[in-house]
Amino acid sequence: MNKKKKKDISISIGDIVLVQTFAGPKVYEKIISLENEDKGWYESILVRQKDIDALREASVPYRNNVTPANVCTGTAFKFSIIKKVKGFKPEVERTIAESINNESKKKDRPRRKFRQPKEIIKRVKATK
Repeated sequence: MNKKKKKDISISIGDIVLVQTFAGPKVYEKIISLENEDKGWYESILVRQKDIDALREASVPYRNNVTPANVCTGTAFKFSIIKKVKGFKPEVERTIAESINNESKKKDRPRRKFRQPKEIIKRVKATK
């Protein structure tokens, strides 16, 4: 009779949560809207490509060209939500931000000069 009591997690629109799916794998989903809060139904969307691949391996019929940017919405149930995920940025936004940051870093930083090992040894001996 020792049942684990689940913590009451307050869910709001825009939260990213870890969900245990009926197919087996645990996936990250973003809450889009509240379908029926009394029953604990939330409309959600997957946010990671590796979650889509894991569901595909668990025999969920996703097409090969499905990405987090064009995946269909689904339903997340309150009893299947494990926890809120803090500090996660969806992959689509992350790749855009990384590409912008990488371009700016390349322009600002000068290239390092490659030195042969013999040249390094000569400089060390010269300083002694």
